[in-house]
Amino acid sequence: MKYLIVGNGAAGTEAALAIRKADQESGIVLVTESRYLHYFRPKLVHFLAEDQEPSDLIVYDEEFYNKRKIYNILGRKIQRLDTDRRVAVDDLGAEHTWDRLLLATGSKPFVPPIPGVELEGVFTLRSITDAQKIKTFSREIDRVVVIGGGLLGLENAYSLSQLGIKVEVVEFAPWLLPRQLDEGGGKVLQRLLEEKGLVFHLGEQVESMVGNSGRVGLVRFRSGKEVACQAVLVSAGIRGDMDFLQGSGIATNRGIVVDDRLQTNVPGIWAAGDVAEHRGTSYGLWTVAREQGRIAGVNMAGGDEVYEGSLVSSLLKITGINVFSMGDVKARGAETLTAEDGASYKKLVVDDDKALAAMVVGDKAAIQTAQKIMAGKLEPAEFEKHLNP
Repeated sequence: MKYLIVGNGAAGTEAALAIRKADQESGIVLVTESRYLHYFRPKLVHFLAEDQEPSDLIVYDEEFYNKRKIYNILGRKIQRLDTDRRVAVDDLGAEHTWDRLLLATGSKPFVPPIPGVELEGVFTLRSITDAQKIKTFSREIDRVVVIGGGLLGLENAYSLSQLGIKVEVVEFAPWLLPRQLDEGGGKVLQRLLEEKGLVFHLGEQVESMVGNSGRVGLVRFRSGKEVACQAVLVSAGIRGDMDFLQGSGIATNRGIVVDDRLQTNVPGIWAAGDVAEHRGTSYGLWTVAREQGRIAGVNMAGGDEVYEGSLVSSLLKITGINVFSMGDVKARGAETLTAEDGASYKKLVVDDDKALAAMVVGDKAAIQTAQKIMAGKLEPAEFEKHLNP
């Protein structure tokens, strides 16, 4: 039996470990475009702002894989699949065969088709290589525009500000983190971040980027407003990396369509992580990728484990500000517990004594309580102690 895994991120690595736990003899090969062994992608923002080496992000060293007879082929991008012959062809023309295949290629940044996006000084941040390019470029600049006020955009904006760069964030929605916070929470977070020096342009769309001698120097909004800059970081979301599947017969939508055992429509082929779409949802989260990778690996090795979806939560810290969100932020319940005092925002949506959603900005104790309530370990009434402390 030969297992081939395309991608060595969270999903691919967890799958390889799960396979090896169940099958100690068969060959396991991971082929990846990355030049690095599996690394902790959520720390990229810290790598950008701090004096770190790529090795500081690596999760498992080469000895770890060798001991388990798991082989990584780095720096090779799969260009095409021949599902009839069970062959994956990489960018050097080499063929990689499989008996069972996992597609765990992850995601790539979505770059809107904005005029000027090809100019020097326009970046995305999704890999160690991206971060290294930005760090080198940042030594020459002091003003950056970040496109996107979501999770990635704000984390990237903060990292750049730590380099002593003035950062201005452009967001189409009328408040920050529109997928994780309601308007009240987004406005409180904006105020707290503005106190830290970040500048925001909300409800704006970038119309074009204007360059000078091939290098970006200005961002123009559809409203007519203009912002001078020396670099632009695009953080406008991610898309599953699956262009290589054309002609393969594998069903795709926003991601690679999988069933509850994370199998595709083609026998012997599974998908997991950012590139997978399960019950219409592609999560794009590290924790979900690990969970899906493990389950896919178990099933590839002959197990029968069901993936029923993930309860998504967001917990981050920006410039020392704690932010938590879980559940449907647009939910309406019979009761809403809300408090705002300028330095924090707290909201719990309850219906029939069941918590539907929780949002907290700036109050660590309230976050801990909200997490327990959403996990069913505390009654919703416990949240009230944080409303009027």
